[in-house]
Amino acid sequence: MTDALIRKTAPAFAIYIVIGGIAAVVNVAVFWLMLHDVWGNVIGDEVAAFVISTFVNYLLCVRTIFASKTGNVLTDIAAVYAASLLALGFNLVTLWVLTGPLRADPMIGNIAGIGAAFVVNFAARQFIIFAPHRLAFLKRGGAHRDPAE
Repeated sequence: MTDALIRKTAPAFAIYIVIGGIAAVVNVAVFWLMLHDVWGNVIGDEVAAFVISTFVNYLLCVRTIFASKTGNVLTDIAAVYAASLLALGFNLVTLWVLTGPLRADPMIGNIAGIGAAFVVNFAARQFIIFAPHRLAFLKRGGAHRDPAE
């Protein structure tokens, strides 16, 4: 059972690592800009960075590895943000602990928080929000579009 789950999930997870990396770069860049040029409040800055990077993540995911269960973009976006709130909680707690009691640099706290949220985000998208991934394109070597579209 576990081997089958790993074989089924591994290709999507591998691609999600790249997508998550891109979204993480967006998050770090927005966080840095907000921290230095706008608010200077680590929690507020991370929430703003989260909103933007989650949208980037959503766009990349639906264009590559996940298919909609609902067929409704607004419903899918709402589900992604709702599920990502749990990941944001992991992120903010990590950020708060590192920058508060441990007095770490806010950028270190931000990056650690992103890492803490990564697995939660993937699991929510893979197993709850979206239909089974559409990675048949890896076998065909062709376009990434779902044949049902």
